[in-house]
Amino acid sequence: MKFFIPTLLMAAASLVLAAEETVDCATQIKELTESCMVIPTKDNVKEICKTMGAEKCQNFYNDPFSVATACKDDATAKSKFNDKDIATFKYQATIACTTDGDGKECPVNKLAINDFLDVDNSVKKSCYSKACSDALNVFFDKFLEIQKKNEKYENMKKELNSSDCTKQQKNDVKGSSEDEGKSDDTSDARLAAKIGGSVLLSLLLSLFLF
Repeated sequence: MKFFIPTLLMAAASLVLAAEETVDCATQIKELTESCMVIPTKDNVKEICKTMGAEKCQNFYNDPFSVATACKDDATAKSKFNDKDIATFKYQATIACTTDGDGKECPVNKLAINDFLDVDNSVKKSCYSKACSDALNVFFDKFLEIQKKNEKYENMKKELNSSDCTKQQKNDVKGSSEDEGKSDDTSDARLAAKIGGSVLLSLLLSLFLF
């Protein structure tokens, strides 16, 4: 009988570990969903952007399972943390949370939270900063990709990329030589290819009235 005891103990230990891994994965799904997969609003944008701009969420957007380490083999997590949805929230963090080299909010932030009080001046107010201009370009690209045709935003994009605007830009994009030691941001103008899904569509639907 004593020969079976170690085997039984090992089997019991395996069951306990499996249960702990399942609980850990469920906990990680809940935590990451509530912190990194959130749409900022006028009421919570500062709080949400602080979380979405932190290292954990940035690592999550780049490689979800490097953060959700207990979920690598979990079907629910793989479905929830799919490439398209992760790209959507990375995009959302970019347009809602990008700051200039001095840590000031970019004009595109207001467009992201459906605050159109000064939409006509968003280009003019972005020209001084490459970080803000890049984020606004991402917004225009995705908006025009979905809506296909909008003369107002097409003209605004042309203005944003004109020499009159670009010659004013300070290169304050995170990681550039001029930006070392400056405040953190979530700027990434190269992410748009995978963006999609109902979350992004619902975000942009309200813009179609313009």
